[in-house]
Amino acid sequence: MDYSYLKRPCNPNSNPPAPLTKVFTVTASDVDGPKPLAVTLHWKGVVSGSKLMSPAAAARMFTGTIGPYDVQYPGAPAGDVNVWITAYDGLNPPVTLDALPFNMLSCVIIG
Repeated sequence: MDYSYLKRPCNPNSNPPAPLTKVFTVTASDVDGPKPLAVTLHWKGVVSGSKLMSPAAAARMFTGTIGPYDVQYPGAPAGDVNVWITAYDGLNPPVTLDALPFNMLSCVIIG
C-alpha cells in the first residue's frame, strides 16, 4: 500500500501500482443475542488504528477500509502492517480473526 502526498500517490511509478487504501470484508453473524454485533478492523505497524466495520449490502457481511495516509515532509517509513478483525455481541467473549498483513511503501519527500 502506498502513502499519499498532497492527495497523490507517493510512489506513482511502482509496478504494479500500489493502492492508497486496503478494503477488508468479513462474514459474521450473531445467533444468540438481542444486542447488535460489533465488528472492528484493527491494524498495527508503521501505520496503526482501528475502526468499526460497516454492515455491507449482503447479509452478515461487514466491510472496513484502511487508508489513505497522507504524509507531510520529510515522509514516512516502509514496513509491515498486521491486521486482525474482532467481533463482539456484548454477551460472549470477542472472536478474533487474523487477516493477511500488508506492506507500506516508503515515502521520501525531498524538499
